[in-house]
Amino acid sequence: ALDMVTQHASDAIGFDTAVGHRYVSPTAFTFAQRIAAPVVFAATYVNREGRIMVTYERPQSDDPAAMTAEYCAFLQRHIEAVER
Repeated sequence: ALDMVTQHASDAIGFDTAVGHRYVSPTAFTFAQRIAAPVVFAATYVNREGRIMVTYERPQSDDPAAMTAEYCAFLQRHIEAVER
């Protein structure tokens, strides 16, 4: 998973979350653009009632750098939403 990168590649972008610093590489988004594959972000967690919640979000841009920034923001929002 892109959000679990701890040993980051030279092109990885670091960002802070509620659970620590994470890195995301734009490589997957660059590859998706190259092969014209659609990209959808997904977040899955179990809520207080024990139900599985899944959120899907399509990036606004098809530019790999912009998608990387959008994905970082997506992860930050969803990580912060999890109650600890």
